[in-house]
Amino acid sequence: MKITEILLVEHQMMRALFANVETLLPTLMTLQEIHLVTQIIEGVLDPHGKGEEDFLFSAYNQICQQKKTTLHSYQEHKDIHSSLVLVKNARQPAHARELLKMALLVSREHFNREERGILPLIEKTMSPQTLEDLGQAWLKRE
Repeated sequence: MKITEILLVEHQMMRALFANVETLLPTLMTLQEIHLVTQIIEGVLDPHGKGEEDFLFSAYNQICQQKKTTLHSYQEHKDIHSSLVLVKNARQPAHARELLKMALLVSREHFNREERGILPLIEKTMSPQTLEDLGQAWLKRE
């Protein structure tokens, strides 16, 4: 399976997780509950973003020398992480819920931009074999 296909599947899985979190969010009354859910979201997003950076973006940068294209995604990964830190630093449950909703929205928008921008560009630029090799490496990562 090509790495781009794997990333699309992961994006869909995370969108489904986000939808479930948004359904659950109004029932979360304490900061502890909201922080726990935020940790789960971080536990999914952080390794995904790190994997994109380590496997896909670095390989793309080596082939194309178009670091500007991936710099935006790197920055968005940092912004998403920062938005989750804000949730964990919130002192009022209502504020934490709103911040988490915003973090989920920002993440979805990021997925959409990757799927419309960098992933098709990578598909055009890298050979099918390279994409398959990166996909295999992705599946073997810990």
